[in-house]
Amino acid sequence: MRFQVMIDGINSHATIPGKLDMHLAPMKNPVTGEDELATLNKPTGFTSQIQELCTTSAFKFDGEDLSVDFPGKYAEFCPFEYSN
Repeated sequence: MRFQVMIDGINSHATIPGKLDMHLAPMKNPVTGEDELATLNKPTGFTSQIQELCTTSAFKFDGEDLSVDFPGKYAEFCPFEYSN
């Protein structure tokens, strides 16, 4: 199964055909409609110390026992590096 991932901060997206469609987007100011940029600073963060706060313009997952569709929900983006 082919998948696509585009990493671009709060504009990132990932797609696995027939399984996952996830698109991040900036939060919107409810009064002006303009992008509302925000970061979360966690000095002792476990996976990262700074997260960019955003929303999902699309988030749909279809699995064998679980299917969800949650667009417009809270999301975070942060680069991280994993090693063991």
